[in-house]
Amino acid sequence: MHRFATERARLRVRNPSGDVRVETADVTETTVELIPLNESDATREAIDKASVSARGDEVNVELEGGRGWSITIGSWGIGSAKVSVRITCPSGSDLECDTASADVRVAGTLGEARIRTASGDLRVERVEGSLEAKSASGDVEVEHVEGRAAVNTVSGDVQVRTAMSGLAVNSVSGDAMLGEVFGDIAAGTVSGDLMVRAAGPGEVGLKAVSGDVVVAMRRGLRVRLDVNSVSGSVGSELDVSDAPTRSDGPEATLRVRTVSGDVRITRAAEAVA
Repeated sequence: MHRFATERARLRVRNPSGDVRVETADVTETTVELIPLNESDATREAIDKASVSARGDEVNVELEGGRGWSITIGSWGIGSAKVSVRITCPSGSDLECDTASADVRVAGTLGEARIRTASGDLRVERVEGSLEAKSASGDVEVEHVEGRAAVNTVSGDVQVRTAMSGLAVNSVSGDAMLGEVFGDIAAGTVSGDLMVRAAGPGEVGLKAVSGDVVVAMRRGLRVRLDVNSVSGSVGSELDVSDAPTRSDGPEATLRVRTVSGDVRITRAAEAVA
């Protein structure tokens, strides 16, 4: 195990295959452990050649990729390396992580985060700053992000439970399920469905081709609607009786575009603060 004295670590991790697990805690050091996920020669070689270093609060972990295939039964395996990178670091640390097929799991609170993967799944508990997450076929799940968040996938699903400073989501065939979003929203899918549980105030722009769109606007908002679907149905619970309690209250602009997908607009259970 590697140990480095750090205050707010700046983690840079590269692990082609296996997984990356980061746990933040009330500590003043960063520990890094490399655990083999199979007993292949490629895995042992990857750990032997791995680079783990620190310069001040900057901690770098880099593993090289091997052959592009593997067979694993229990702990026995042949083919490409599969290594688990386990990191414990101070709360509020920053993470920059790149993987090919490795899953990424973050428990605790990060400062800033930028995570990119090809087929690995991403799960992040909390980010105090901004978040950038990109995946080709992996799923992305985020519990809470305070700063601006941007998520891009091709075929993976996206789930963001709370975004406090706006959210941008782009997906091709994956579904996007967005919970409580404060600030502007820009979300688009091709064949995936798009759902927003609580939106507004701010600019809310939603686009889909064949996917359905369901969005709930917070109560107490003056909502300006600009909604169009080529062949899908459009339904809205918003009408003149939904006037806000204050004529000078907060506003939201909702723009929705679909081709064949249906559109449903509702009122959220919660009111705007």
